Parts: sequence; C-alpha cells; structure tokens
Amino acid sequence: MLVPAGARWDCRGCAKCCHHHVLGPVEPEIVRGIEAFGVDKLWPDGDGRPWVVQQDRDTGEGAYLEKVDGHCVFLQPDGGCAVHAAMGAAAKPGFCREYPFTVMREPRGVSVTVREGCGGAAESSLDGRLLEDHAQEVLDLPRAYPIPTFSPKHVVLVPGLGVELDDWIVLEDALVNDVLEHDRQPAAHMAAMRALVLRSVRRPVTPPVPEKVTQATEALLHVFGLVLDDVLQNDGGSPAEQAFSRRLLGNVARARAMLPLGVPELDRSGRDFDSLIIRSFLLGKRFAQDGGVAAGLGLLLHSLHTSALASGVMPGQPVSAEALSVVFSDHVRLIHNRSLQPIRKKARPALVDMFLHAV
Repeated sequence: MLVPAGARWDCRGCAKCCHHHVLGPVEPEIVRGIEAFGVDKLWPDGDGRPWVVQQDRDTGEGAYLEKVDGHCVFLQPDGGCAVHAAMGAAAKPGFCREYPFTVMREPRGVSVTVREGCGGAAESSLDGRLLEDHAQEVLDLPRAYPIPTFSPKHVVLVPGLGVELDDWIVLEDALVNDVLEHDRQPAAHMAAMRALVLRSVRRPVTPPVPEKVTQATEALLHVFGLVLDDVLQNDGGSPAEQAFSRRLLGNVARARAMLPLGVPELDRSGRDFDSLIIRSFLLGKRFAQDGGVAAGLGLLLHSLHTSALASGVMPGQPVSAEALSVVFSDHVRLIHNRSLQPIRKKARPALVDMFLHAV
C-alpha cells in the first residue's frame, strides 16, 4: 500500500463533493437497494422525477445520479446524505464512498491519495486520520469499474524525452523525497524537480526564463475566462451552476488582476499543504492525463499560482493553506471539466514552459 508520507484526511462535511460533479456510475445493486427502500423517503421533493439516468460517459456506462440546483438529489439541507442517514454508508454508491480518494495500481502495489478538489483536504491534513488507516477500507469498496493501472512502457518526462517505467518509479521516489525533505515555495519545488528530471535523461539544466511562466499563466487564465464567459452567456445551467461559474470566473479575473504584482508566497501552513499536493499528484500519477510529467506538473503549478493570486490576501502578505485551498479546490474542478480537455491538450507547450522555467 502506497500513501504520501504523513498524509491525513477526514470528512469535514463541507458537501463540495455533492455539488457540480459527475455523480456516477452507480452500481446496479445500489440502484435496486435505494428503489426498494423508497426514493420518496430519501428525496421527498422529487415528486416522482427520475433520480438516476442511464448515460455513457468518460467515467463509464451506467446509471448516474441526477442533480437539482447543481447538487445530488439526496443532499440534505444540513449538508448530510439522505441515503447515508437512512440506510447507512454501505447503501451509498461506491464512488460516493470512495471520494475523495484516488486509487491506482502501479509496479510497487496500489497507491491511495486524496484528490485536490476535496474542500476539506487542507483542514483535515492537519488532524485527520492517517491515510494508512483509510486505505484498506477504500480498497474493499464495491466498484462499478476496475481500479486503473499505471503501466506504460515509456513515461514521457518532457516532449521528446522519457524513461522506461522502472526508471520512472526510481525517479518518482527521488522527486517525492526531494519535495518532502525541503521547505520551499511551489515554483522552487518545480525548479528542483526540473533539475532531477533533466539530469535523469542526461540533459543540461538550462537557466529558467521567468517571463515565460508569467506569459503562460496569463494566457491560460485568459482562455479559462473566455470559456466561463461563454458558459454563462449560452448555457449556464441551473441557478446554482451559474453561481458556481460566476465564482470560478471571479477567481480567474482576480488572479489576472493580481498577476502583475507577482505571485504571493505561501506561509508555512500553505507550504506544507503544497508539499502534500505535489507528492499526492506524483504518487497518484495524475500527470498521465496531460501527456507527460512536465505538462502535468506545469498545470499543477498554474493551479497553485492561480489559487494564490486569487486568494484575496493583501499584497505582500503570505497565503495560508486555508486561503489557498478555498480557491484551489474550485479551480481544480474547473480544469478537470470535460469541456476543457481539448484546451488542456492545446495548452501543453505552455504548460511545459511553466515547468521548465519555474524559479
């Protein structure tokens, strides 16, 4: 079992996971159990409306929970789950019970990490249960789809350069340990990891060009702003979804306005949270969806910079983990939206620049 060293988590009941997410697929036996119990008891305002719909999505083909005002139909006013309250945790869909964990098979075994979009990740990282204590429970959960496996023959580091899988595992250990052992700002972590990555393929570590990081940050924020504007003008969804899009757009606008003043530094709590985010990102192999390590880490740095810029702190003041995580958990949801996947692909050169020129 592989988990980030010292990682902790416990649910804080923020209910962010019940909002603005793809809610499924739901196991057939779970659907049958809820229907047998009585949907009207769990969703009194449903008035016979469908509570699940059959869809074929990226996450798999099957039944997906419906949403009302942007949230799951079973979300109660107090932030709790009606299914959990009335039927117990075992009656909930597996993806609900698994969230916010990401499980990945790899050559060393199975890794368990906490997703960056969890609203309570920063707070619970201080006093939650150790991830080791959650891991077996997570692995034992029912699943509508198998645990993914990370097993490429070749891992792309930077465009045109990569290593074999076994060599990547050795390099990943070195990257994770370097982040764990040093107290740095996010960009400084990226610079140190860049040096390790380039040396692993016997390439010189060239001087960074900070202006390229600023240009890439601004360009991506501009595109995100255009996308959110288009969503609000054309099909903003329910009032709750429109409000969420406006909040995301506000974060992007604030980050763009603050960028000329420079990215604010993180205080010690923010740096500790950043360290956990980076180590979880690597161990969970989240860079794979961006076509390579450099592009994935570049996007992560962009999200961290955006969150620090939009955190609302006064110029010259450091950003705490709490202030960072409020924006970060929302921004992660934005960049993982399916409509942005083509944009992320086109933005890979800029993301690679973020990684190669961070300082």
